[in-house]
Amino acid sequence: MSQKFLLALNIISLVAIIGITANLTNLNNKINNLKTLPNVVIENSAVDDKTNNKQPVQIQKKIVDKNLEITDQGYSPSGVQIYGSQITVVKILNSGQNPHSFIINELDINIDPINAGETAEIVIDREFAESKNYTFYSNAEGDDPQTFTGVLMVLK
Repeated sequence: MSQKFLLALNIISLVAIIGITANLTNLNNKINNLKTLPNVVIENSAVDDKTNNKQPVQIQKKIVDKNLEITDQGYSPSGVQIYGSQITVVKILNSGQNPHSFIINELDINIDPINAGETAEIVIDREFAESKNYTFYSNAEGDDPQTFTGVLMVLK
């Protein structure tokens, strides 16, 4: 082989190595940025040298608060949107004069009647396979099922 050909091959190899190094540096910077975000923890992401096994990456879910009010006229707002990748704490305030409940049959959530002026909390921390709407309602005495209803929208 000629010296020009070998020189060209070395230059091409060098350019490829520089490109790979730049991509690895960029990826490392992105990982370091993730480590500084709140509510995100990355641990054991390296390959174990002794067993050559990859260790799992652990990511802590973000916790989000949602507020819902029950009056004697129904829920406000009548729709709540959450993300399935987050832990959601729904705080339900009964600002009416009568007790009202909060039920989502499909998610096995059943909050007994909440007395006037009291607040109840539910924590939604589960894996959702898909985006879906879930109906919530109150079945407390005197509550009209058409009025005391709403929708929990879960986005994947």
